[in-house]
Amino acid sequence: METVIHVQVKSVYGNTLIYPINQAAQLIANIAGTKTLSRANLATAQQLGFQIQEVPAIQLAGVL
Repeated sequence: METVIHVQVKSVYGNTLIYPINQAAQLIANIAGTKTLSRANLATAQQLGFQIQEVPAIQLAGVL
């Protein structure tokens, strides 16, 4: 299994949410029973030996 957790951070209605991107991140979210990850979830994953890597969100407004 991959030991790197890929996440994407988005602001939704003023709330910062952390979305799982790859399978390892999705498994952590499934164990937590949530669709998004919390900072506590990521801290626990790091204690288990996972590395956390943020994937930047694409901003279409700047492209168009």
